[in-house]
This record gives sequence, C-alpha cells and structure tokens, in this order.
Amino acid sequence: MGTGSADASGQDIPRLLLLAGEAEGARVLGVLERAGPRVAAERVDSREAFEAALARPWDLALQAPGVAGLSVQEAADAWRARQPLNPFIVVAEHWDEAGMMAALEGAQASAYVEMDRLALLVPVVRRELQHAIERRQHQQAERHQAHSSWLLERIVDSLPFVLFVKDAEERRLRVVNRTFADAFGVTKEWLLGKL
Repeated sequence: MGTGSADASGQDIPRLLLLAGEAEGARVLGVLERAGPRVAAERVDSREAFEAALARPWDLALQAPGVAGLSVQEAADAWRARQPLNPFIVVAEHWDEAGMMAALEGAQASAYVEMDRLALLVPVVRRELQHAIERRQHQQAERHQAHSSWLLERIVDSLPFVLFVKDAEERRLRVVNRTFADAFGVTKEWLLGKL
C-alpha cells in the first residue's frame, strides 16, 4: 500500500483513510496488503489528525480500535459531513450486538467486522471500493458531459446565422442559437419549447 493516488500505469488507486491505533492499524493494513485490493492508505490516530485528513479526497474510511476520544458515531458524522456518498466501515475490538446496531443503523456504516475476523474485511473493502470507483467514474462522466454540452452551446451560439432544432413528434423548439433569439428580440430560454 502506498501513499500516492496513481500507479505506474496512471490508473487511480483508491484512497483509504484508516482511523486506528498503531497496532490495530498495522493489523488491518497487513490483512489488506496480503489479500486485499491495492489502495493508498493513510492511518490517523487522533481527532485532530482525522479532521485534518477529511479536507482531502477519500474513497473509503475505516475506523478500527485504538483511537481515544472519538466515538464511531462522531467519526461517522464527521465523515458524512465531508464525504456523504463514500462508505464508512467499522472494525470492532470484539463482537458486540449493540455496537453493531449502533454502527450500522446509527452511524450508517457500510459494514461491521470484528478484529478476530479481519479476513472478512477484504471482500467488504473490495466491494465498497468498487462502488466508490464506479461513483467517481460516473461523476467524471457527468462532468465531461456537462462540459461537452457547454462547449456545443457556445459553438451553436457563435454561429452568425439562425439555427434551431425542433422535436419531430411535438414540433417544439429544442435547440436555438443566440442569433435566432436576437432576431426575435427574446431570450433563448423563452423560445425553447415553443411551437
């Protein structure tokens, strides 16, 4: 596990924020390094370090034991405030049904795993990182689509002649350029949807 965000091929490596004590963090990272997905991981072990780390982009947060003064609920709330769509996983010292319910329902954790069963963490992390990567790719595609639409609109608006596109079924205006709107002394928005 590295600290960068791209591998040698230029592909993005998912970023994992690990909130854990030194020993617990080493165990979690050891399991993920041996059997898990490749991630860029950073371990923090205090409230202050966690809050500072939240200013950077992450794909997944994982809270393990060993951090004093920061409950699962507090960490999850801080995470959701900054990373509302990205998963938050809880690794507990030992099985505790009340703790599990609080993590899954109250803190809205994606998963709850005990330290004694860390091997179960690998497929959970893989699944959650895959969802995070897909979400990031979808957001990038949306940004690309929005930029392409903006660029096309600028090109159409710069044409020195009237240009419009009508819907074949309803015969309503779907695209108009600024030259067309200026010729009628109205806004493009007013023209759109007109017969």
